Amino acid sequence: MEAPAPYESMPIFVKAGSIIPVGPELQYTVERPADPITLYVYAGADGAFTLYEDEGVNYNYEHGGFTRIVLHWDDRSHTLTIGARHGSFRGMLTQRTFAVILISKTKPVGFSFTPQADRTVNYDGQELKLQFEGRVPSHGSRLRDALEIISSPNPSAHATSLTRARAPWFVVCDFRGRNVMLFSLRYFTDGYSPSNPHQTPASTLNQCSSL
Repeated sequence: MEAPAPYESMPIFVKAGSIIPVGPELQYTVERPADPITLYVYAGADGAFTLYEDEGVNYNYEHGGFTRIVLHWDDRSHTLTIGARHGSFRGMLTQRTFAVILISKTKPVGFSFTPQADRTVNYDGQELKLQFEGRVPSHGSRLRDALEIISSPNPSAHATSLTRARAPWFVVCDFRGRNVMLFSLRYFTDGYSPSNPHQTPASTLNQCSSL
């Protein structure tokens, strides 16, 4: 892999799915609270990170004085889950701010001392779910897209909708005929008519239960 590396900048390679928390600049541990925290989320794969905190100046963590917050990125739904806080310690922040920056192949983000967050949320220890644009539709939503396209007078005109859904095929259940019809993406992208799709035996009807 190669990337431009001029004198004034340096490329950074980060594994897809990484969640990297960055706190404010501190000269020493108890200078001020570690708030806000910026979460750099690198899309492209599922990922998780556990944010651990304690007092930082003693051994109270050995006796349970610490907290953990599990962060999880679901790449298919483009959802970041900031889990519920577990544990406690003296002087901990009960309310804090998370600024989230989402980075992907189509949305690169360079380093900045004043980054622009995509989402900023207040956190009080309860679980939060943040959904971002660019999610991959579920099988159920893909099926609804397929049915809409099939019923269209000109299915091939909606090929971009299928491509955006990233679906190579669709399963459509015909409960009246006890058949399962498989629609290939090529029916729409190559101009094939979906009026006579391939029909499979009724034994494959159980595929419909997963949609």
